[in-house]
Amino acid sequence: MQRITLGIVAIALLVAGSLGFFTDLFGTDSRWWGGVALRAGAILGVSWLVMPKARHLPRYLWVGLGIFAGVLAIRPRLVVFGILLAFIAMVVVALAQRRTAQNKGSRR
Repeated sequence: MQRITLGIVAIALLVAGSLGFFTDLFGTDSRWWGGVALRAGAILGVSWLVMPKARHLPRYLWVGLGIFAGVLAIRPRLVVFGILLAFIAMVVVALAQRRTAQNKGSRR
């Protein structure tokens, strides 16, 4: 998704979510749908802010974030365990990459 489009969608969701959450504009489930739109807009807004830098993130960070997201999606109450597991995975992958880089340097 283009960065501009992502920003426009994030703003639209934030505005619609604010209208739905703080007013009774959309009916009886207005607060629920407003909350959903606000959360989605906030996540897309943060994604919009991070997008230029996210292309340069190392692989071990993506592995850790993937593990954390998986644990969080399956068992939301295990957030603390998910953070610990993601940290351990990032450290293990970083050490493996460092060892691989050292092995390549010693072969020269």
